[in-house]
Amino acid sequence: MKRIPVLIDCDPGVDDAAALLLANQIPELDIQAVTTVAGNVEVEQTTVNAQKIRSLINGTFPIYRGAEKPMVRTLVTAPEFHGADGLGGVFLEMPQESMPTEKAWDAIYRIAKAYDGELTLITLGPDQYWDCIGKISRTAGVIEKNCHDGRCCSWRKCDASSRI
Repeated sequence: MKRIPVLIDCDPGVDDAAALLLANQIPELDIQAVTTVAGNVEVEQTTVNAQKIRSLINGTFPIYRGAEKPMVRTLVTAPEFHGADGLGGVFLEMPQESMPTEKAWDAIYRIAKAYDGELTLITLGPDQYWDCIGKISRTAGVIEKNCHDGRCCSWRKCDASSRI
């Protein structure tokens, strides 16, 4: 079986934590990296949450920290739904491994270039830097699939240039 290389951009609260757990169980998906953005909680916490989930599933993919806030609006978090920590107060051990220093947008570009049009972006978090990713998509040949806008729908192929 040929596995599909994917990069998951997310803001791990309880919803994206569940999505990461699910993605890890789909044998057709080959998670190349996870990038985090602020959304359900601040980016520092979404990054910690992604690390905790990776540790829970014994994942080996790198995690890259991304945008701290939206480019054109004020950040609105959702502690009333996700709890102060984004995971509803569920205790998960904090892994002790170090984080890459490369920024999410640079990692997305580098990984997309390496896959030469064969990388699928799964965007679960707020579209914090889609102008940048749209340019990356055209430059690096990324295949984009989107499951966002407040609901998880069937994946669909998108022309990244239509997002800009």
